[in-house]
Amino acid sequence: MKKGLLIIYAFVVFLFLEISITFILNTKVIHDYNRTVYNENLSNNLISFTLFEKYISYYNYGNILYKNQKYSEARIQYEKALVRNVPKNKVCDIRINLVLTIIKDIDTFNMTVEKQLATLQEARKLLYEDSCANIDNDLGNSQKAEDLEQKIKDLEKSLGSSSDTKDEPENKNEDEKENDIEEQKKEELEERNSTSTQSRQEELQNYETLDDYHYYNGKTW
Repeated sequence: MKKGLLIIYAFVVFLFLEISITFILNTKVIHDYNRTVYNENLSNNLISFTLFEKYISYYNYGNILYKNQKYSEARIQYEKALVRNVPKNKVCDIRINLVLTIIKDIDTFNMTVEKQLATLQEARKLLYEDSCANIDNDLGNSQKAEDLEQKIKDLEKSLGSSSDTKDEPENKNEDEKENDIEEQKKEELEERNSTSTQSRQEELQNYETLDDYHYYNGKTW
């Protein structure tokens, strides 16, 4: 009987210490975050101490890595969060930030248009999972996911149009004057496409993450 009580007592003490440490660490992480201090070590340590709703710690750690422009590492944390029994009403928020890490990692200077398009398509398809966005209409579970999906599709269209224009063959049968006119039109179209594409890329690059979830054990979602 006494042994059983000791076990229960030890468990209660352990649980109290775990909750206390987690609360203290989380409070510090939130305090730093609100001051735009993104403490990776502290947030990473919080994962080790968190026993309940662990997806929250992975999500917060992902946000901190994202703020520090470590997009590939942030993506890993969001992916870990998604397999930690996330409530249905929170899964799309994590998925949106996951997609944004992929977009942020696009190197517009060193990646071919084809590679950029493939990356955007990969990102967009992730929004269809968990029905966050709907591939056939705008009736997905998250309006923000739907908005992001549309922005990605617009950029894909701009990139595709720009690529098609650059690949247009010249008409060798036209005389020199007509060819010059056509070439000028072609250059103007390429410039407009380039400007449109750059604008859409900048818009996506500046898309805000859903990073306003400062919580402890899910209580302040």
